[in-house]
Amino acid sequence: MQTPTFLPPFDSHDNYFVQASSQQTPTWLPPLNSHDNHHIQVSARQIRLLQDDPRLPLSQFLIELNVIVDFYSQGKSVDHRFQGLCTWKTICIPCDSLSRQMICEIMHEVPFPLRRVHWEDRELDGNSSNTLLEDEDALIERVLNSLCSMRDKPYNSGRKVLPLQLEIKKNVTIPRYEFKAWTCWYDGQKSLNVDFERYYQRAISVPRSLMESDQSEIASGFRSIPATRSAIEALEMVRVDESDVCKELYLCPICQEEFLMGSKFVRMPCSMFHRECITRWLKGSHLCPLCRFVMPQG
Repeated sequence: MQTPTFLPPFDSHDNYFVQASSQQTPTWLPPLNSHDNHHIQVSARQIRLLQDDPRLPLSQFLIELNVIVDFYSQGKSVDHRFQGLCTWKTICIPCDSLSRQMICEIMHEVPFPLRRVHWEDRELDGNSSNTLLEDEDALIERVLNSLCSMRDKPYNSGRKVLPLQLEIKKNVTIPRYEFKAWTCWYDGQKSLNVDFERYYQRAISVPRSLMESDQSEIASGFRSIPATRSAIEALEMVRVDESDVCKELYLCPICQEEFLMGSKFVRMPCSMFHRECITRWLKGSHLCPLCRFVMPQG
């Protein structure tokens, strides 16, 4: 059975370690900005530091920036997710030099637009509240206020290091058939390569810039114009017979449901698909979801 995937095949890239070490984004990673149905949550909280460093000449903020992108299927439990990004970066800012411009530079480390962000206030008693922020300027103001508030706390007086965790998390909801294709691809790669899970975790831990994410998604076809209507309507229809079953082509690569013997389906250069499955895909991208065959662009 063929491995269903909306991603380029992992084992077609022999220079993975070169890509990861040079901070380049592998083209088989999930796209970060190609889906509109998402929710961005930001929180800032002081974290415990085991030991202060009195040798420092000036007090400084130690900001642990954690950027996360997780994918969820429509209608599924929130516990069932597919990881797209999880990066950590430590940023030091002298307390006396804190400015709005420095916070802006930190926000530039995030590989997706920061619009309509939900800010989470975490209380000492464990409770939290959410506030919708309309734009990035409002978010920058919240982060700046959090740092100033932490600096002015009486129990932080005299400390040389003020540690703060800034978590920016994007939860993306995608269609069920797409989520299923991603997870099937992931499970298939794990079965083919015992080291794949480690490779994948390493790849999603490499920071990406907004420009790099956009360019990567355009290059890999995730942010693409659809195929023309005439091209979709002209797709070749074929009938499934016993010879196809012998070739193990009896499952649609998108939905993973069986073809009914004798029924007609669409043939693409690499495989066969349910007509409704491939039509839905081509209305969003002019590239075949398996082999990246280029269809006429709409």
